Amino acid sequence: MGSGHLCHNSRPEIGRFLKKAGVDTGEKTKTGQMKTSADVLAKVDHPAAQDLVKRAKLVKAKTSYIEKLAKSDWTRFNFKIYDTATGRFASGSSDDDNSYYLKFNAQNITKPKACFYAAEKVGDWDDADVNRDASTFLGWKFVPIDSPQDAEYAVEGYAPDRNIRRALRVPADDWYFVSMDFAQEELMLAAMLSREPVLMEAFRHYEDSHRAVALEMFGKENYNRDARKKGKIANFALLFGGNKWTLAASSGLPVDECEEIYERYWKSLKVLRTWKKKRVAEAFNSGGTAYTIYQRPRRLKHWLTHSSPQKRSYGERSVVSHIIQGSSGDIMRICLVRFFKEIWANFGRNENVRFVNAVHDEVDFVVRQNCFDDVYAATKKAMELTPPGCELALRTSLEVGNSYGYMFEFEKIEGEYRPVRA
Repeated sequence: MGSGHLCHNSRPEIGRFLKKAGVDTGEKTKTGQMKTSADVLAKVDHPAAQDLVKRAKLVKAKTSYIEKLAKSDWTRFNFKIYDTATGRFASGSSDDDNSYYLKFNAQNITKPKACFYAAEKVGDWDDADVNRDASTFLGWKFVPIDSPQDAEYAVEGYAPDRNIRRALRVPADDWYFVSMDFAQEELMLAAMLSREPVLMEAFRHYEDSHRAVALEMFGKENYNRDARKKGKIANFALLFGGNKWTLAASSGLPVDECEEIYERYWKSLKVLRTWKKKRVAEAFNSGGTAYTIYQRPRRLKHWLTHSSPQKRSYGERSVVSHIIQGSSGDIMRICLVRFFKEIWANFGRNENVRFVNAVHDEVDFVVRQNCFDDVYAATKKAMELTPPGCELALRTSLEVGNSYGYMFEFEKIEGEYRPVRA
């Protein structure tokens, strides 16, 4: 949602409307006016505030995505591979005179709501006649249902309504839209670089890392689905220097409960915490420079030596962020070079396989159904590399469908593709 203006109205206009509706957001600007940004209104329990937030989302979807995509039946996206501090990719063209690319952030397309589908086996995964059906992929048919209890074999997907991502679709019925994602890449890199035993044991044995962390935090006798959820929240929110306020913002949990989660997490993952502190000290002592595992530098001396505690804190967070997120960016560059040399060229680039998008740790492409199995195997091999200084190879997940907004997660077991249960 961001913190900018809501819709096309000015802040004073929105403020006057809210006052008439009897709403006070409880936050003020430096000039004493009521704050009315989307992130502030999202915290207000009043229909008028929530309607404004919903309207803002719809307006953003219309102006940022729908209107731009509606201009053409096909388009090209522009990717910036060196413009971000961490080394992650960015998307969107800043050149107003360059009509070759659509001025569009392909990496941040509004995500549709999740919903459930019943998965039904209707044929062989490589049967071309079976897979021509618009709701059938790899021999499985998907039918929307209200809840996972409504089907014997339920899977999760995106709801079809307000689904902008469905605009990015296959060129013809005999193609698949494929998304391959690194599975918990950043957490796995942090585990291998720090040698944190709690996480390493989980990754070595292909176990649920969030469950492993929750068991360490709360004990086996107190483990349940809620405990796993808290472990997962902590894994993502605290890895790069978050605190109890970060946890509260991302989870919606009370601050005092988030403080307890924070303390339990770092008592449970002491090796990871020590590794983070050592990397910050190492960067400070080496002239303020942090390096990815591929030795790409990021110079942080300005922040690490700043007189402001807030800016020093940013510098310290950025050290670990660069080591892990920056390494992830390097890995994606290596993978894209591999794709071009080993996959696109060998399988007929544009004729049988076409690149669509790269979103952080995810690669999206379309492929002819009769080439799918070979292209998937080659892409999996290209992505599942073992980074320098790491014990294990990275892992990938697979989604297949007919558009960016209509895909389902699959796994290959004994030569057969099966949907992953919800």
